[in-house]
Amino acid sequence: MKKSYLDFLYERRGVVIGEIEILVEKDRLPRDGSCEGCGNETKAAIEAKRNHLLDINKSIETYMLIHK
Repeated sequence: MKKSYLDFLYERRGVVIGEIEILVEKDRLPRDGSCEGCGNETKAAIEAKRNHLLDINKSIETYMLIHK
């Protein structure tokens, strides 16, 4: 059980990192001039994913401290 949970956390971490990379690439794409505020949604999504990644990292750290 212990190893499978840790594997799950690392798998989720990899998925979230991949999602962040996709969003960062999307944010780099050029935008047309008629779009005001474009990119704000992408930046917000990147920030949300980064916060999710921080939560996963904290969970991994806590798990490692508990199960030394």
